[in-house]
Amino acid sequence: MIIPPFKSRVVSRMYDKHGTLIDWHECKNFLTEYGEAYIAQIIAGSGAISHMGIGTGSGRDRTATELVTQQTRQALDGGTPTQGTSGDDNDVTFSRTFATSDPGSDYTFTEAGLFTSAATATLVNYIEFSPGRFKATTMTWTLDAIWTIGAS
Repeated sequence: MIIPPFKSRVVSRMYDKHGTLIDWHECKNFLTEYGEAYIAQIIAGSGAISHMGIGTGSGRDRTATELVTQQTRQALDGGTPTQGTSGDDNDVTFSRTFATSDPGSDYTFTEAGLFTSAATATLVNYIEFSPGRFKATTMTWTLDAIWTIGAS
């Protein structure tokens, strides 16, 4: 089961002619399939998330701004994420291929992250590998981080 990456709330407030709150209600709502695809299109087309880093640390939480021990950070393949098609049009895929000699030493990678720039502390999505993934300098490694917007 994929859990949507965000939630939505609708709160209704009614006021009388004096500005006094007379009714408050929170109600259920959901994104339509079109809405999910539309948000995925905006994320994929914005270019706001443009880089992926990999590292050898672990244990970050929701307040993190960097990887624990980053070894390299590179632009996403093609420079931007891509939106899925047809029944997957509510998916956004962030891909990076780390080529041979990137980084320049052999490592067992235990973390990765998506960033909004090449160098600043702008961690948007933290990824932890358990067990770690070994990459020698003679290997190529492709990572796809896939966000599904909504439930469809």
